[in-house]
Amino acid sequence: MSKITHKLVKNEQNIVVFAIFSSIFLFGLAGLSDIWDFFHHPLVVTGDLAIWWTWLNQHWQEKLYQFAKFLLSTSAILALILAYLRQSGAYLDELRARLFLRNHTIIAGMNQRSIILAADLAHQGQSVVIITLDSKYDETLEIRKTGVCVLQGDATNPAVLRSAGFQHARNFVCITNQDDINIAMLEAARILLDQHAATQKPTCFCHIQSPLLRNHLEQLTIMGAQGAGHRFRLFSIEENTASELLRRFPPERHLALEQQAEGVHVAFLGRTELAFMLALQMAQSCHYWRADYQAQTMPRARLTIISPDAEKLLTSIRQLCPAIDNVLIIEAVTEAPDDYSILSAWINTQGKQLSQFYVGLADEITTLASAGQVLKLLKNQGLDKPGKVVAVMPLRPHPIKPRFWGVDANLAVLETLKSCQSDVLLSGVNDTLAQIAHQDYLDQALRNGKQLGERPALAAWDDLNEFLRAGTRQQIAHINIKLRALGWGLVKQHAVDRDQFLAAISAEQLEQIAEMEHRRWWAFHLIHGWTYAPKRDDSNLHHDCLLPYQQLSEHVKQYDRSTVQNIPELCRKAGNGLRRL
Repeated sequence: MSKITHKLVKNEQNIVVFAIFSSIFLFGLAGLSDIWDFFHHPLVVTGDLAIWWTWLNQHWQEKLYQFAKFLLSTSAILALILAYLRQSGAYLDELRARLFLRNHTIIAGMNQRSIILAADLAHQGQSVVIITLDSKYDETLEIRKTGVCVLQGDATNPAVLRSAGFQHARNFVCITNQDDINIAMLEAARILLDQHAATQKPTCFCHIQSPLLRNHLEQLTIMGAQGAGHRFRLFSIEENTASELLRRFPPERHLALEQQAEGVHVAFLGRTELAFMLALQMAQSCHYWRADYQAQTMPRARLTIISPDAEKLLTSIRQLCPAIDNVLIIEAVTEAPDDYSILSAWINTQGKQLSQFYVGLADEITTLASAGQVLKLLKNQGLDKPGKVVAVMPLRPHPIKPRFWGVDANLAVLETLKSCQSDVLLSGVNDTLAQIAHQDYLDQALRNGKQLGERPALAAWDDLNEFLRAGTRQQIAHINIKLRALGWGLVKQHAVDRDQFLAAISAEQLEQIAEMEHRRWWAFHLIHGWTYAPKRDDSNLHHDCLLPYQQLSEHVKQYDRSTVQNIPELCRKAGNGLRRL
């Protein structure tokens, strides 16, 4: 529906309301004349009022009735026009989605997350269709003004997906607030894909809030339930938020290089869902440089969770990932987050060891107040640094700005709504780099005599299961940590080539970063349930390379070295360059 039609509908609503209330007022005014006649008595009412009312009775009562009837008729006609415009808007949206849209994104479910994602995609000039079972009309109208199509229907029905142009879509995002409904929508998409109803295969993103359910579904994906090259990806907003938190405010940035391997200590004060995902993300990504790359121990970062349910949360994390203690030290402080006396005592004893403090409570006011208190406690010990304390604002369309609270400038803020935007949720940048990195790995394996299809990883990107894709994305996310350890950073233009980069790092540095990459890869597999076995067996999650770096063969070590050596070329292909920090 065009913007002109949107304005017509909005104006039509105002006119109908005005006409109805005006007619009621006029009927009431005209009716007062009859009431007056009934109670009129010359002893009660005399003078100017009686004269005025008699004149009104004689001249205007009938005209008021006629005008009120006209307004009621007009409002009825306008209401019919309004209903038609509403219905035609939905019909035109369906027609547009089914016949004209190509390479668009279909979003199933209407809530804050989906509205933010749709608005972001529309702002980039991409076509978007939202499927909703029930929504407020004003909300739908505002979304349509941005050019987004809104269809009314049940996205668990394959026919509804077809009406949204599923067969021509690029992405399909299930993002309701209920995991079971999201899974049912994903199943409807799978039915269409299995029926070859799609001329291209959309990437299907499914929002799963329960970590235990997600782990079960991921294991099915690893075991080959993906099938036929379908691209299904599970995600959660909390996971995206945790990942963004570690990317934008890395825990090691205030530590000297030689302290990073064993010195990273993160504290998290806040809601359990985000704490859960932060633990999983730290276990997979917080692996840092160490001088002795031949050591056989696994250095571990430390995470302290401060929450009333901290102990229960740790039990859940260990049930989901039994091997997590091998790669991350997790501690629980089971106290109320707003008990500042206990928080003060804990910071007094642990403050010097803290490298980063994240605060992410359920509402904005408590989050900002608690983050400000933590910053004050650290400042009293002379331990405050810019960005050392981060307030993770909950998902709101219009979050409170910390400056309105007079919060210290050293307090950093991460808005959760950023995790709903396309560059984070749909992983556009990471997916591009991951595809390039995987192709480099595949080319090297083929040069070494491997055959396509010999192992699940020896396949084109589109034929990989989601577990293998996720592992490559983690590798990409770890590039910045490697570069910081070497004293390099990313820039938006080409600065140095591969040969210049390799000439600037020593053979020992190359081994140290390769060993760091191997620990990251090792931890990723441990977290996902893999164990060591002398003979590799992907179907049973057994791998013969889950060993300390120094116990690997030179042939296997070369894969880790190549990952480091290929960083400049990988960045160049993505339009970035490297420079000395």
